Amino acid sequence: MCVILACTGCIRRILSDVSVTYQADGVELGHLAILPVTGGAGLEGVRRSTADSLFAAIARQRPELTLLSVAESDRIINDQGIAQRYADLLHNYDRTGVLDREALGLLFHLLDTDHVLQVDVELLQNGAERDLTIFAQLWDPDLGIVWEASSAASYLSPGMVTVDGPLLKALSATAGMLVEKLPKTAAGDLR
Repeated sequence: MCVILACTGCIRRILSDVSVTYQADGVELGHLAILPVTGGAGLEGVRRSTADSLFAAIARQRPELTLLSVAESDRIINDQGIAQRYADLLHNYDRTGVLDREALGLLFHLLDTDHVLQVDVELLQNGAERDLTIFAQLWDPDLGIVWEASSAASYLSPGMVTVDGPLLKALSATAGMLVEKLPKTAAGDLR
């Protein structure tokens, strides 16, 4: 997909693509919690904007889902005193590829959901060109990872990387394309 944006005195283009790399059979969504977005140092504004873009895209494109925002997931994780356990879950998974099912079960119980969306964002800069990639996994409390995809966008934006119009448009495009590929809702389950 290519989107051309006109702005004050310049043209910026966004080229975006999405790829589903894994989907288990029979995955049906109902309740979905978005976990806090992870990413490299210096990307706090990008992580928050990614979370906001994903929430907006899911709410708009998948209104049948019962959705828990990143802010609400973060609040529950902290209020229930499992922030360190959650951090260990992510760290150990990143290092070993193994999800701690006990920690995962507790997380699902506290968030009162049947699936969580774990998201990582990466933003690379080469001169005026920016490469944004959103990596997403759908986790199930019993089966672990049941869906995995990435969505990427390249766009032009002179100057420092900031949370501005071009980045927000790239996030909106990549988030929307990623949401299109999420597994469908159970038949007859219109929440």
